[in-house]
Amino acid sequence: PGLDEVCGLEPRAREWLEICPDTAEPQQLLIRLDLGLDGKGRDVLYETNATALAGFNYHSQAVHLLKHIVFPRLGLAGRLEDSPNLLGFLHDWILRAAGGRPRVGFVEEPPFTPGDTEMPQVALYLRSRGLKAVWGTPQEVSRGRGGFFLRGQPVDWLYRDIAFKELPSPDSPRLSAFREMIKTW
Repeated sequence: PGLDEVCGLEPRAREWLEICPDTAEPQQLLIRLDLGLDGKGRDVLYETNATALAGFNYHSQAVHLLKHIVFPRLGLAGRLEDSPNLLGFLHDWILRAAGGRPRVGFVEEPPFTPGDTEMPQVALYLRSRGLKAVWGTPQEVSRGRGGFFLRGQPVDWLYRDIAFKELPSPDSPRLSAFREMIKTW
């Protein structure tokens, strides 16, 4: 069955999913589905989390703070295991999946204030491990000679950390390169 037959799609999500090529593998667009209930109690897909990165950096930091600061003060020292290195897992996964082209971009919508986003830290970690990684907005994706760019840096992989409902229509001229990158997967 089609995705819309399994759960309802918000109109903006349907617009963006419809531009994807029929040949695209599901994992190229959907890694984890966030489902919820609409006002009538029906299942609705409200976000695909195509980045699947939420918490890769924050989770490890939170576990570290709990283990080394909070738990000892509560008399619970030694009761929490270290978090796996999720950023290391992401790095290794990108290397395997990218097939020698690990130029990665992360896009999300502003405004950003301290603590709103972990994507700059994720990109910084990946750069420290030798990957090319850049962070920006969907409007900063451009197409030029040699492929796609984010903030002027070439990218082969683009992870979206933004809900479809936060994006303008796929027909928006401001998102033409972002839309083309999705269509050419």
